[in-house]
Amino acid sequence: KRLIAPAKEYGKKVLMHTDGKMDNILPILYDVGIDVAHPIEPESNDLAEVKKTWAGKMALIGNIPTVLLAYGSTEEIEEKVREYCVNVGPGGGWVLGSSTSIMDGIPPENFVTMIRAAHKYGRYGSLGQAVELEDA
Repeated sequence: KRLIAPAKEYGKKVLMHTDGKMDNILPILYDVGIDVAHPIEPESNDLAEVKKTWAGKMALIGNIPTVLLAYGSTEEIEEKVREYCVNVGPGGGWVLGSSTSIMDGIPPENFVTMIRAAHKYGRYGSLGQAVELEDA
């Protein structure tokens, strides 16, 4: 708490990067005042379940597998982004991102596919539901 107190005094949000299974560590991060957890890795965490537990308390970043970004087709990447945007996006509190750092082995076109799909599917309609944009 002492380490993040200066940021909190200035009204800033605090993000913590930690890899792996988050079930046991998220309560600790929350108790010390962390506002955002990064990344939520799909290999270790069920993003929908994590969001259910922490909605309104802590924002979450991540969940697009870097293995998919490295070896998947553009169609598979777009579908995974759409799946998360539709199933996890509504209600906010989640930022789409990769499950870990973007490495040299990830083809640039696959990263761009993730970003374009985020623009296409990561929007909300008037009722807060995810909507697909025609011109993305």
